[in-house]
Amino acid sequence: MSTPLSRRDFLATASAAMAAGGAALGQDGKPQRVRRAGMVYRRLGRTGLMVSEISLGGSPAPNEAVFARAIERGINFADTSETYSNGNSERTIGKMMKGRRDKFYVATKCHPRKLRPLTRDGIIGMAEASLKRLDTDYIDIYLIHGAGKPEELSDEIVLEAFAKLKKDGKIRFTGASLHGKVADMAKVLIESGRFDMCNIPYNVYQRVKSEKGKKYDDYLQRTGIEDALALAKKRDIGVVAMKSMGGGEFQKVDKYLTGKTTLPQAKLKWVLENDAVGTIVSELLSFQILEENLAVVGSGLTRDERKTLYRYAEATSAWHCRLCGACEAQCPAGVATTTIQRLLAYHDGYGKRASSRRAYAALPPQRRAAACRDCGRCESVCTFGVAVRARLRRAGKVLT
Repeated sequence: MSTPLSRRDFLATASAAMAAGGAALGQDGKPQRVRRAGMVYRRLGRTGLMVSEISLGGSPAPNEAVFARAIERGINFADTSETYSNGNSERTIGKMMKGRRDKFYVATKCHPRKLRPLTRDGIIGMAEASLKRLDTDYIDIYLIHGAGKPEELSDEIVLEAFAKLKKDGKIRFTGASLHGKVADMAKVLIESGRFDMCNIPYNVYQRVKSEKGKKYDDYLQRTGIEDALALAKKRDIGVVAMKSMGGGEFQKVDKYLTGKTTLPQAKLKWVLENDAVGTIVSELLSFQILEENLAVVGSGLTRDERKTLYRYAEATSAWHCRLCGACEAQCPAGVATTTIQRLLAYHDGYGKRASSRRAYAALPPQRRAAACRDCGRCESVCTFGVAVRARLRRAGKVLT
């Protein structure tokens, strides 16, 4: 059964096709998108950084041979964190930036809530430790890792530390990565005026819901994600898309293939159609994955690819959490449903079995899946129809 194209999807296809031809200018006349030597670079909001459409995710970082090939192919941005691979992600990226620092951008993250007590000097110390591991004098973008509460974006101690780091030339721009209550947190970040960019989970699953045969072709608008991205564009806040490959871990994909375009490529193309997105962070862990990802640069979805992608997303919708946080907010037992589903996705879809189990073990017992009362309230408030209880049961088995 085919899915008809909405007017918004038709316009997205048309604009992507036009943009693939070369430079694109913003309302201020500044280049928003340029093509150079086979790579397309996009302006990352008010940072002014022109970053490659596909960028390197550092969790984990690829080996040096793949990293070197990525740079040769025009990738100029890497996203990492102090915690990725126990700091070795930063060390690898620092080593690969040598001799090309002025042509390569790096974002890394800190975890303020790990500090007890939280102090300005503690935050500065975290940044200086990252600088040492990266073996660089400055960090292009420094982010709060996994901000999940509005107060984490308004903490004056953190903001004072960031201001001091900026003043001293140790960081250039600031932001936050968002893992839960994404639309609400993105709006708080953007409207605060205190940050330059944000990392947002963004993929085709945030667009569709399929329930009892009824399809919602514009469900993205109802979730607030589209509004948040539009606001980011209006306020000139840079957006890095992450978790764009999520979903469909247990679905056979053969019947959803269209021509030479793979499902991962279709997912990437869909995300890149939104011109609020500066780049997609992807874990390019092999030459095959690297080349598969780079093949989408500057291209848009065809009509058939879009139909196929939407059918796939609808068929697998109930098993993919969008990290909106609605279920967790309503859980009477206080189970960390959003966090658990994110860890389950890392385990099942990203191959991060050991790290996801460690993170799950770090949750208080009363927040783990075993505390679920099976009342169903989580599923009654999930706007996407996710099988939350089934996912919790699976998490209790594979993450324990």
